[in-house]
Amino acid sequence: MKIHIVGNGIAAFMLADKLKREDMDVCVFGRGPSQAPPQVLVHLFAGRSFRRSNLEVETFRDSVDYWRSSPYSIETTVNRESNSRLEKSLTHTENLPWGSPILTDGQFRYGPAFVIDSKSLLASFQNDIKYREVRVMPGNEELKACDQIVWATGFKNNLPFCVLNEGASIAINDIQPSKIRIGSGVHYSSNGKTSAIGGAFLDGQLDQPKSLLLERAKTLIPSAQKIRFESADIFLGKKSISRDRLPVIGTDPNGRFLFTAFGSRAFFWLPSSTKLAVDLLRGNKTESPFSPLRFSEQKS
Repeated sequence: MKIHIVGNGIAAFMLADKLKREDMDVCVFGRGPSQAPPQVLVHLFAGRSFRRSNLEVETFRDSVDYWRSSPYSIETTVNRESNSRLEKSLTHTENLPWGSPILTDGQFRYGPAFVIDSKSLLASFQNDIKYREVRVMPGNEELKACDQIVWATGFKNNLPFCVLNEGASIAINDIQPSKIRIGSGVHYSSNGKTSAIGGAFLDGQLDQPKSLLLERAKTLIPSAQKIRFESADIFLGKKSISRDRLPVIGTDPNGRFLFTAFGSRAFFWLPSSTKLAVDLLRGNKTESPFSPLRFSEQKS
């Protein structure tokens, strides 16, 4: 089976890697060089509450297996600042297989969590997967010369049920954290010698000078005040998010196979989502819990 994937982000390449391992002929088509943030954090309780659906819990099982076996990730634990919203939602974690977050000294602590060197991960995929850097147009004959096109792109707001959101992450030196601290939407990790900061702290201003972004990060994470940022690697980008903040995987009313809208939790969703996409493309499954048709059903 010959698959062409449109998109140049981590979702496109993780899916391409999975399809290639399933002995499919895969090529990724993207506009411009591929990009990835310097580091990302994967854990079960991302967000303002500890409430998690059964679907998220099952997804995390795949994430744990995948990232534990990856040479580009480091397993760690999370220390998270307490607030009343989190404390009220704590009762919803009692029966989760990963255990309830423990609250001590105003901090929640839980795991497993993974810090991923996403730039190196993306580079490893690029070494093994065919990539065509072209401006993809609907009538592109090369693109159409396949059994199936997969759209793994943000679509620049051309999907009525998705929006493009802005975000940033900053990495300083190597990524070798011994602990993670989360506060005000920013992640900070450090082992005493090296540090990394990431999170959606831009407030929609992608054109801010790097110095202002770094000062903003230090303001949000007081424990990061002493970090020297001269060698910081900063990533600014946009991510597609659906109305219900779940991925979009499956065939839309226009007949396009979509693999998109992973938002800021792409590395959380992708290990299981790539499995689902392969099953759908092979015909092993006919229904997707993330089908784009769910938005048509909501409208009607």
